[in-house]
Amino acid sequence: MKKILTLLMILSFGFFGCSDDEPNSNSEINFDDLCIVTGVNFYDPNGSPVGQVGNPNIKFDGSFVYPIPGDGNIFVQSQKTVDKYWVIPAEKNTDFANINYDALEISYSESELDSKAVVSQDISVNLIALDLTMLPKGYYRILFKTLDGSYGWENFYLDSTKNGNEILDFLFSDWN
Repeated sequence: MKKILTLLMILSFGFFGCSDDEPNSNSEINFDDLCIVTGVNFYDPNGSPVGQVGNPNIKFDGSFVYPIPGDGNIFVQSQKTVDKYWVIPAEKNTDFANINYDALEISYSESELDSKAVVSQDISVNLIALDLTMLPKGYYRILFKTLDGSYGWENFYLDSTKNGNEILDFLFSDWN
């Protein structure tokens, strides 16, 4: 019986990619952790930036993820060919408001991305259309690798029961 409980505990750690720990728990959270969202950029249905909340921990590589916020259907449009993408659940974190993410060289391994992703796909296109309405509401990160080996990522909030304006209202109240 003890062996079965130990096995179940080990398996449960493997199935739950990103921790639901609160920021003030005993686990240490770093500014470059994969499973945190430190802000969200907003993009209209044409991919034009229209605002933000927080200090988004993103990596811009010339690709656009839009619309944010949206109804669960998002697009990734890249000047380069996207080789693979991952959608990873994340937790909101406001501890890193003063980090200049543009000046940092943050990277994640493909094995780490594969282990945390709730949606991923090998693909070879410049425009990806994703229906993520089946995912539970919450913060997410979408990361993508292009054929030349470069990576980019963006944060978003998903709630397929709300429209874009309702999500904007929620995000402004959640981050203020």
